Amino acid sequence: MLKAEPEDVSQIRLSALVSEVGSRLRSAGIAYTGLSGTGSVIDVRVRDSASVDAATQALLPLAAPLGTDSKTIEATLAPAGGGLIRLTLTEAGLAYRLSETVGTVIPVLQRRLAEMGISRAVVRRQGADRIVVQIPGLQDPQRLKDILSQAGDLSFHTIDMSMSVEDAVNGMPPAASQVVYSADDPPIGYLVRRQPIISSRDITAAKATLGAENASVVDVTLDTDGAERLAQVTAQNAGTTLAILLDGQVISTPLIRTAITGGAVQVSGNFSAEGANDLALLLHSGALPVALTVVEERTIGTGLGSDSISAALTAGTIGALLVLVFMFGFYGFFGLVANLAVILNVVMIVAVLSATGLTLTLPGVAGIILTIGMAVDSNVLIYERIRDEVRSGRPLSEAIQFGFSRAFAAIVDANITTLIAAVILLYLGTGTVRGFAVTLAIGIVTTLFTAFTLTRVILSEWVRRRKPVHLPDGIRTGVFDRLDFRFMAIRNYVFSGLAALSVVSTLLFATLGMNLGIDFAGGSVLELSAREGEADIADITERLNGLNLGAVEVKSVGGPQGVLVRVPSRDGGENAEQSSVILIRGELEDAYEFRRVEVVGPSVSGELTRAATIGVLASFSPFSSISGSVSNGSSPSAQSLPRCMTFC
Repeated sequence: MLKAEPEDVSQIRLSALVSEVGSRLRSAGIAYTGLSGTGSVIDVRVRDSASVDAATQALLPLAAPLGTDSKTIEATLAPAGGGLIRLTLTEAGLAYRLSETVGTVIPVLQRRLAEMGISRAVVRRQGADRIVVQIPGLQDPQRLKDILSQAGDLSFHTIDMSMSVEDAVNGMPPAASQVVYSADDPPIGYLVRRQPIISSRDITAAKATLGAENASVVDVTLDTDGAERLAQVTAQNAGTTLAILLDGQVISTPLIRTAITGGAVQVSGNFSAEGANDLALLLHSGALPVALTVVEERTIGTGLGSDSISAALTAGTIGALLVLVFMFGFYGFFGLVANLAVILNVVMIVAVLSATGLTLTLPGVAGIILTIGMAVDSNVLIYERIRDEVRSGRPLSEAIQFGFSRAFAAIVDANITTLIAAVILLYLGTGTVRGFAVTLAIGIVTTLFTAFTLTRVILSEWVRRRKPVHLPDGIRTGVFDRLDFRFMAIRNYVFSGLAALSVVSTLLFATLGMNLGIDFAGGSVLELSAREGEADIADITERLNGLNLGAVEVKSVGGPQGVLVRVPSRDGGENAEQSSVILIRGELEDAYEFRRVEVVGPSVSGELTRAATIGVLASFSPFSSISGSVSNGSSPSAQSLPRCMTFC
């Protein structure tokens, strides 16, 4: 999950508006001074106080609504006295620009993934400032994060030689220049002119290749306008040095020997082969308007992924077979009808997922397995209702009709309340939770369809053709009719025990609190597997403690080769969590395979905590029973209801 930081968008818009203010005043021939922008406020002072009205009129379009159909105003404009004019950015305007920025980011990310040869990626927007990227089968998640989060803004600048970098840092640099630093360690400072000669918008093509002495370089092709500007500036500044910036950092300082003509430029900067390829990819796919922050990561290694799929399918198969055997063992022919309905139910769920293009996740498989149990439960309610009707003296054909109609209320009641919970999970959950909610919601609908359509049609056709008088001999649930458990005889002991447990639980919660996972507390969880031999827990703990990551927890999991590492949330915002994973990879990747990585930043963990709280409160649905409003027949007899409900 990637996030566009509102502060970055605000800063970009502030800088753009500062430039726009200066440009409009110059075009109107109005002299000004003290043009500056801080936070969300832009101040400019008109030299001649008589020109304030004219300056206000020239700047009035900056306070106009954004877009043709929008009433959102990006900035308010008002004279502040003494020739001072103030523009203040509005919250609504920043929200509009943030949404607009995220909309422009998605196509760039899709192009970058296509350049990497990834064709099955899912890139979708989530909320106002988030983008979710899902990729099956990727081998290098760290490279993916670097490529997707980096802005990739390449620009050429001339170096300002009017003063030294030290003087610019300690004093006041020229208004048209700024101090930037290289990516070296320690970084080297340069005083460069703010206005770039060319930028990423002027690049039409980029390709990694080998330059002099087999060094990795990037060949860049410029459009006509960019080529002309570069040729003109380099012709005027022969013998001086250019500064090539990538996302605000100096990556190269080539010497201008002659004018650069033809629009072909070679960018070098001590790149590795992979680094040159990545830079070419960024330049060819286009720059992002802002750099993105990775706020959540859930990576499943290929080994663990295949193991999880195999385990899920095995568990699902065993569970489904046991359910089918149970139904046939207790209901005979009726059980076969129920089994056929359950199989069709699963087929319909898969068909809906395929038709809609929804992703099937491992929690989604769990939702399907739960749906199987719910579908069988519906059939059990129907069949027991039919038994009660037969026992009360109704003919079998009427008993089947009454059984379906009178079980309808209870089945719909149970499924609707579950559907409410699924909808809550769908809207408030995230990631894998939504995968579970999707299959569960689909399964509820298909369960109601198969229970009251397929099962009813088959039994009605069986009655019409065979004209049976009695229930099939295979129904064996009558053995429960003779059971007599005196549950209420031990009610005092049970109530006393539950009261004591409630008091103890409350005290433990108040004193010890809850052991929150990273979803709610933030941090990282990494599952590792030793490449050779057994995992050395003590060695891993010692090495990770040397990285100053806080109270790292290391324990064995899944056998002698498996290790689970939990890193607590760190101060420093979203990037601090990713830094922990990068440090751990650098320390352990040679000896251990990273089978699973989950990283949750502080903003996501806070949102998950709020969503979970709201979800739990919302799950206390007021729709506790709808049976009274949908029942089509009379109430079941006082004798039959307890047996049916006790068994179910």
